[in-house]
Amino acid sequence: MALQESAKSERKIRITGRLWVNSLDALVSAAKGGAGIVRVPSWQVEPDIAAGRLQRILVDFEPPPTALNLLFQPSRLASAKARAFVDYLVERWRIADPFSAQASPAQ
Repeated sequence: MALQESAKSERKIRITGRLWVNSLDALVSAAKGGAGIVRVPSWQVEPDIAAGRLQRILVDFEPPPTALNLLFQPSRLASAKARAFVDYLVERWRIADPFSAQASPAQ
């Protein structure tokens, strides 16, 4: 690991690892199997965190949320399923943290 400190006391740590994957599912499986720390979107692991299979660490160092854009072409020919999905996402993501346990709708 190489440690660099800037004038703002910000630390950048270069981390190398032995496991390289191109799938979030594989990362989550590895973490649940005890392979180490992973950085994945909250929606990817929320059920595992709620069930106690995973835990959040370094919470104070999480990056700020990024914007999510949904593009689709509304028309009279749009599928009812596509429209329902868009409406669901818009409603679900209007709240500040859509994947928190408090935001989970009744199933």
